[in-house]
Amino acid sequence: MKIVIVDDEKAMHLIMRRMLGKIEEVEVVGSFLETMSAYSFVENHEVDLVLVDISMPRESGIEFAQRLRERGEHMKIVFVTSHKEYALSAFDVYAYDYIVKPLTQDRLLRTIQRALTEQSNEGTQMDRRSVTLAAGPVETKYDFERTNLAQQELRTDLMENWPDWIEGGDLTNKPGYQKLNDANQLMNSPEHMEFHLAKDTGDALQVLVDPLTNRETEILLALAEGLSNKEIADRFLLTEGTVKNHLYNLYSKLSVKRRAQAIKRARELRILR
Repeated sequence: MKIVIVDDEKAMHLIMRRMLGKIEEVEVVGSFLETMSAYSFVENHEVDLVLVDISMPRESGIEFAQRLRERGEHMKIVFVTSHKEYALSAFDVYAYDYIVKPLTQDRLLRTIQRALTEQSNEGTQMDRRSVTLAAGPVETKYDFERTNLAQQELRTDLMENWPDWIEGGDLTNKPGYQKLNDANQLMNSPEHMEFHLAKDTGDALQVLVDPLTNRETEILLALAEGLSNKEIADRFLLTEGTVKNHLYNLYSKLSVKRRAQAIKRARELRILR
């Protein structure tokens, strides 16, 4: 797992590097004292998780995370801060976790282990898809309603109980999280996978777990043209927030994290030429 540290205190860099050095399967690929350099790095490198402070000069960690989300970046963002009061704002930019300083080895370890487990599960899911595709497409059913409901319940549960969450409590013991975990297991089970097959010019089959909607296809084409979120919103008379939601779904369906990867994957599947 490739990790980036963003904090304006040099001492925190040393502390987090020492703690992360005790955890297997992680690599600190970048450390930054401010967000501008960090943003430029993330644009051009593969990053799985960002550990970021909130109170920093020029741009806060929340604003930094918002810029990443607006660009369509879907790496995990973990806030490590002295401020408890920004927890709900952090959740609005899809924070993976929110840790209040002083940071402890045990607290950081729980977060990283959870992220590593999810990353491993994602890899297993992709391997299973490859095996299934080699054997031929299958006709099964995927329960989106149950998954979406679980995600909504998780958000509601965290918003109602966020003081416990940010005081170092383990997110995985929340009822809503268990429902989401159950739904994710349902998502990854072969009996709930539905493959979408389509031909481009007749010489290859495209295979997606969930087919792109017409709007998602339009936005994908706009990405290939190099349009920004705002330009896409203007073209289709949407809000930027709606565009972000479509991008989130689009990236999830293509199993990618950023624009360039989405375009590359779409070409591999011959959705784009």
